This record gives sequence, C-alpha cells and structure tokens, in this order.
Amino acid sequence: MHSSPTGAIKIKGRKNADCPFFHLIHGAVPCFLRHAWVNNMKGKLNSDIGDILIDNAVIAKCAGNIAVECFGIVGMATVSVADGIVKLVKRENLAKGINVEIDENNEITIDFHVIVAYGVSISAVADNLISNVKYQVEEITGLVVKKINIYVEGVRVID
Repeated sequence: MHSSPTGAIKIKGRKNADCPFFHLIHGAVPCFLRHAWVNNMKGKLNSDIGDILIDNAVIAKCAGNIAVECFGIVGMATVSVADGIVKLVKRENLAKGINVEIDENNEITIDFHVIVAYGVSISAVADNLISNVKYQVEEITGLVVKKINIYVEGVRVID
C-alpha cells in the first residue's frame, strides 16, 4: 500500500479541468451552492448573512469531473455485489464511483473507485489524482479535504 499525506491508495485489482458546477455568481459564491438544498446535506459554511449547506452528491460530482481529467485515469468504476464484475461508469454518472463523507469537524473524506490506463505508474497517477482533487475541491467548496482513498478496480488499454 502506498500512502500520501492526504490518503491511501489501495490496489484491488486534460489536467485540472474546471468543475462544471463552479460558475461564479455575484462575483463570490459558486452557483452550485445555491442549489444544494436537499435532504442529505452535511457540508456547512457560515457567512455573515446565513449558512451554506453543500450536499455530498455535489462534492462527488465535482470530484469525479476533476478525477477523470487527471492523467492515467480511464474513469470511475462500480463493482456489482452479486457477481463482482467491475463496470466503467459513464461520464454523466461519475458520482456512482465516488463516496463522500463529511465528519463532525466539517472535513471531507473521499473514496474513489477508479480504472487506470494500462502501462502507467499507479502510484504516480494516484498522487496526481490526490493533489488535483484535494486542491480543487477545497477551492470550490471552502471545506478541508482530510483524506482521499483510491481503490484501483481495474486497468484498461486505451487507444
């Protein structure tokens, strides 16, 4: 197992793209923060005029879009519980390969289930993924990313 300051890489089997949810409104607040008013919210930011709550799914979508733009990442993966088959997730469902948890200290832990490109250094890809996701998610949300875990579910030859 390879570890880094922000997470662990567990092997089981365009750089720095902007998150599509990050469009500034009124010069200060990302627009996705306005639309995060759903039941399962945990990420919380305080402002002078009220609280901003960020749903875990919003963070997962942003993290997924950032991840697939990293060198060596083919895409997110899901594993079928019934037969153990790993499936590549389509771009519009990237959050299915990502689990986001926010603890009582408002710190984020992100689990990625990924498929990497054949022939690349898994540790280099994972280090790149961790640094890009950590930086961009913290910039977008204003929350601290405590830990990023990467589960390599498979490799795929890309053309």
